[in-house]
Amino acid sequence: MLRLRNEVWKAKDVPSESDRNGQTVMTGGDAAIADAAARLERIDRELQALIGERLAAAANIRGNPGAADVLFAEPFNEALRALVERCEDGASLTALEPIWRALAAAGAGCLAIHCEETEESAALLESAHYHFGFSISVEPAGDAPDVIRAAAEDARAIGLIRLDERAELPWWRSLGAPAPEIVARLPFFVAEERPADLPLVVVAKSAAAAEARDIATYDARWRGTLPGRLMDGGLEVLAFHRTAEGVDALIAARGDLSAGDVARLCAEAGAEPDTLRRVGAYAAPIDIDEATDETWDEKES
Repeated sequence: MLRLRNEVWKAKDVPSESDRNGQTVMTGGDAAIADAAARLERIDRELQALIGERLAAAANIRGNPGAADVLFAEPFNEALRALVERCEDGASLTALEPIWRALAAAGAGCLAIHCEETEESAALLESAHYHFGFSISVEPAGDAPDVIRAAAEDARAIGLIRLDERAELPWWRSLGAPAPEIVARLPFFVAEERPADLPLVVVAKSAAAAEARDIATYDARWRGTLPGRLMDGGLEVLAFHRTAEGVDALIAARGDLSAGDVARLCAEAGAEPDTLRRVGAYAAPIDIDEATDETWDEKES
């Protein structure tokens, strides 16, 4: 195989045309290809050096005990938002996002990912590899409570849980400091027919203050039937589970609202909860189809 590779490499160096004296003649097309190849080689060298510099810089902030503080902290979210501003189409964003996230995962050091074992395990594994690269260990951990338990036992681990509207278990009851919390919602870039589009939340133990994040999540419980007017107050039901006593729900609200504000909004919607606990926060996902359309309109105007 090595000999074959050498022969192929040598074959590339054979001149395609020669003049009458046997000297190499470079056509206009050959010159353009050679120039592009040299430019790509220069860019690749610069990229490799910059990646090494980035990983070295990331190693200096590993003092934080939680991997989530490297992967989902606000500076990284800002980097992704800046990526949206620089790109003009969603396809470029979904191609670049896994590169950015794989670099962040590599910078987080020894990281383990725990995910559910479900009928959609293949799609969940695809999402894990898309968002965190192939160099990170992905371990099946049973159901959602098992994922939370695995994340609780290792500060450098994160858990991936499917975000199903009708949940089989009220797994979010196990969340909330000092236990793992919701630290991210994936996909961060939302678009039609995008790769790895399985709705997920990321759970992890985080030392970083989550108050500054866009969206806060709450474990809310009601006795009886849950009215369907929560959306009127700007609240979102991410998942719910019916019990013999009533309804458990994982709800989301603006991050700048206090728990008292959220309780008041629920009451105004006719659904004052019996229990309301904050169980995490995350950066608001971006609709990249809409974002890139707006960027294009601004350029046209």
